Amino acid sequence: MYIWLATNLDFFFLSGKCYMKELTILIPSLRGGGLEKSILTLACEIEKRGFDLDFVVVNTIKSAYEVSPSLNFINLNTSRILFAIFPLVKYLRKAKPRVLFSAGTPLNSIAVIARWISGYPKRLILGERNHLSSIVKNSNRFRDKLRPFFVKYLYPKADLIVAVSKSVAEDVVDAGDLDKNKVLIIHNIFDVDNIIAQAKEPIGLSWLDEQNIPTLVNVGRLNLQKDQATLLKAFALVRDKKPCQLIILGEGEERSSLEQLTKDLNISNDIYMPGFVDNPYSYMLRANMLILSSAWEGLPGVLVEALACGTSIVSTDCPGGASEILKNGKYGTLVKPGDPDQIAKAILTVLEKPMATEVLIHRARDFSLKKIIPEYLDIFQLESNES
Repeated sequence: MYIWLATNLDFFFLSGKCYMKELTILIPSLRGGGLEKSILTLACEIEKRGFDLDFVVVNTIKSAYEVSPSLNFINLNTSRILFAIFPLVKYLRKAKPRVLFSAGTPLNSIAVIARWISGYPKRLILGERNHLSSIVKNSNRFRDKLRPFFVKYLYPKADLIVAVSKSVAEDVVDAGDLDKNKVLIIHNIFDVDNIIAQAKEPIGLSWLDEQNIPTLVNVGRLNLQKDQATLLKAFALVRDKKPCQLIILGEGEERSSLEQLTKDLNISNDIYMPGFVDNPYSYMLRANMLILSSAWEGLPGVLVEALACGTSIVSTDCPGGASEILKNGKYGTLVKPGDPDQIAKAILTVLEKPMATEVLIHRARDFSLKKIIPEYLDIFQLESNES
């Protein structure tokens, strides 16, 4: 009892005073992923609108994104999310944010505990970014098996849970037996105009700029979730019927096994895997098609980015938001996950009849700054001065 009172003493004395920070946005890292890119964009856009916020990360290990100098950036500098509890508590006691927005299941649990210890923030919002039950089903790690337990017993302590897609929202409610009235759907945010502008930048690969055969592109971490192994098998089937080339952008633990698979399938000469690139949009624009081969997703941002580039899409209809983005196949072809034959057939069909560029770009704007930012300002209870 004494310890609990001591840790919350300043909250009791200061609860009637003004908070120092309007908003804190908390993410695990700045590694090259959709969560990091989307939340960093959100933080920059809110800061541009004149709101007082801190952008906080657990660590900057293997960072792929740079933070704008205008952002008030704070690195908790801990090697693992679990170790971030006490640095986060220390930060919360000092900054006293009115609102804390945390993104990512493990970090969300830490945010709930840190709030209980520190007494801050007044309003805690958790962002659910991925399909929880798919992670639990496909992971061999014990800590991943515990995720539903933490969701069930810690998430109810938050004021609101924001899911990036309908599928993710329904899944987290079921997994944690949560009150569905506390779960809201807000899609990831995309600077569509900036994507279009960056897509026009040169790549510096003459063979791609002067292509005379179809080019397919896949963007994502090289891991089991993204299932590039199935994509390679599908590409081998396509390659047997039609000359083409495949670019896979991303880095991850499956690189060596994927490289070996390209040799086994005798397609190495038609595959280009440069790793993580700063500007994937230039590749998307020059490709005939983007392929998403994932076994599960949250809200796959690469689909929105491909739409913004006007690039036709073949995507697995995996758990997550793929079908939501593509409106059940209206803006791209959906296929069964893990089925190389279906993917290959879809690729060949779309190569013969791609979708109209203008239609795809128009759909991408449904995820633009203009639409999504007001939804976040609303849940953060920030009043915009923009007309």
